Amino acid sequence: MRHPPPGEEERRILIVRLGDDLLGLLVDSVDDVRAYYDSDILPIPMLGTRRAGMFRGCLPHPDGKDALFLAAEHIFTQGEVAEICAGHRRLYGDEAAAAARRESTVTRRQVYLAFSLGTPWAADIGQVREIVPFGSIALRPPGMPDCVEGMMQLRQQMVCVVDLRRLYGMPALDDLSERKILILEHEGESFGLVVDGVDSIMTVSDRQRRPSPKLTRNEGLAGDMRRDLNEVLEVPDEHGVERVICLFDKERFAATLREQLGG
Repeated sequence: MRHPPPGEEERRILIVRLGDDLLGLLVDSVDDVRAYYDSDILPIPMLGTRRAGMFRGCLPHPDGKDALFLAAEHIFTQGEVAEICAGHRRLYGDEAAAAARRESTVTRRQVYLAFSLGTPWAADIGQVREIVPFGSIALRPPGMPDCVEGMMQLRQQMVCVVDLRRLYGMPALDDLSERKILILEHEGESFGLVVDGVDSIMTVSDRQRRPSPKLTRNEGLAGDMRRDLNEVLEVPDEHGVERVICLFDKERFAATLREQLGG
């Protein structure tokens, strides 16, 4: 693993598809994952801007951190994309194909969203539809278990928000400033999971995925989400020291939630 020079933070590469070609965009960081409808995009005035076509509009966010929405297909013209990718294939085509064959025969890589809930956790990025800031919940139906924070409206859909600390009998968090809500979908329903904070997006090899040790699993004991733990990720930290990250199991979570809700 390559370590960045002192004082230089590790950056990220966003992979975008333009037609049949893939391009990597070097960015300072990946802050969150957002879903949207076309009706959510607000137009912005771009009079006289030479590259106005690369801006689709403004994508508003509940916490006020609105974002300019870039249209990847207009960052480069089709001719520029074709020229860049053709040059890459001429220079590195054979090496890239050989590396891809080696990668496919050795291991597969998966993208995870790292978050915290007392201890480090990670969820398959494909399971997370969106990350939203923790705010006021629209309503709390009477008779719901204590673990249900309430219901919130998100993109014309009501979402049941579950406090994972309450669900698993964990103590309340002292510092609530970094809390986030992860939006997941399961069997046609949407759930919001309240977590202590969202850390990063990481790519991990399948070789770093392990069955969870029984001591880590803490089976049968209340007060820790690790009782629903099935697998862990072993990844190096910034100093190259291996650390264990618990892997969120959506099916086990759903079973525990059904039990709390009385089926």
